[in-house]
Amino acid sequence: MIRLFGRRRPKVEILAPAAVEPPASAHVVWEPIRQTRDAQSAARAFALRKFGPNDRAWYSTRKFADGHFWEVHQGGAGLSYLPGVVEALNVPEPGKVWIPSEGRALEIVVRNGRPVCALLTENRSAAVMTSGIAPVPASGRMNRVVKSGMPAVYAGAAALLGGVLVLGASGLFWLYAAKVVSINPPVAQEHLPHRQWGLVREAGDTRWVQRLEYTNGRWSVLWRDAPRRQAAPAQPPADAAVVPASVPASAPVHTAVPGARP
Repeated sequence: MIRLFGRRRPKVEILAPAAVEPPASAHVVWEPIRQTRDAQSAARAFALRKFGPNDRAWYSTRKFADGHFWEVHQGGAGLSYLPGVVEALNVPEPGKVWIPSEGRALEIVVRNGRPVCALLTENRSAAVMTSGIAPVPASGRMNRVVKSGMPAVYAGAAALLGGVLVLGASGLFWLYAAKVVSINPPVAQEHLPHRQWGLVREAGDTRWVQRLEYTNGRWSVLWRDAPRRQAAPAQPPADAAVVPASVPASAPVHTAVPGARP
């Protein structure tokens, strides 16, 4: 059978001479951590806190004694010093070793069976660098703290979170403002003043309504007695004749006729 396609060879990363530059900042810490994943979490947390979420930060871990070394770099080619450090200290009588960090010497020494890491001052660093003791070479591969392109993802997530917080705050403010504006609760239709005529309809002629008051959700009527009317004098009938008192009612009335004798 003829192969139409050749087998793909694994990609091998070749470091250019310019890529083996030392890191701008290197930190090595030993802690009594049993699990490797816990040491990795500690290294990543320190790198994010120290350098932020950028793709130029590296980390590495290595077990030693009853704990772990973890190492963090900023910049450089991502080559770890831990293989050389562990090899130099894993002897019956280990001496001092050092690595460059921010223009100074980071010294590592074993005391009471446990490594101690310290970043020396500028004067002591100058003495160590000119003592003729070479620093530990960098040889191990390191892992990126944040993969390429992830800073943009983190920035987008931060912007999204900020927008959600602003939107939530706006919603809460709207609810609060709505409650502040509506101080008095709405009144039912049957509680309106013009719907209370049934209460004052029974006033009649003997009492008046002095005040109609709405208190605690109920209407109340304050009555007042009406003033009494004075009795009017009796009037005679309109069709009755008025007779003078000097003339008897039974006396005949003679009418004089011109030219006639009595």
